[in-house]
Amino acid sequence: MNANGLAHDGPTRSLPLGYKLMSYLKIFPRSIVANKAVDVNEYVGQMVFDLEMYGCMHRAYDTQVHITCDASLADLSWSIQPSTLENMPVGFAEFMRALNVYLFRVLKFDPVSNWYKPFASQYEYHFEPVYFDLGSAQFVSKKKWLR
Repeated sequence: MNANGLAHDGPTRSLPLGYKLMSYLKIFPRSIVANKAVDVNEYVGQMVFDLEMYGCMHRAYDTQVHITCDASLADLSWSIQPSTLENMPVGFAEFMRALNVYLFRVLKFDPVSNWYKPFASQYEYHFEPVYFDLGSAQFVSKKKWLR
């Protein structure tokens, strides 16, 4: 597990000093807007994200997502899954696996605690400036670039 709390399944690459491998896919999660589902431990909504493919930016993609809780475990375990991977770029499934780790383990986001509003019909979560780099299979903070 690396410093960002993400597992790295593949072998590490050794590159010459000063050489940087260009990633062909970066995904910039922007927000999640969700509604409470009929099930107590489920939310259904849209996740908005930007894509950078081979250096070309594509803005405001969205996909329907389900946020569910497995209450059968000793401690609650939340997960976010897309309704479909159809029409998504190769590597999107890897992004979703990493997003689950990043959102629920690293950021410790808990929809019940964070989205508690008795009369709200919609809930929103806005991501800090980060992106998922498929080449390194981890999230990278953009805050250091914004200084």
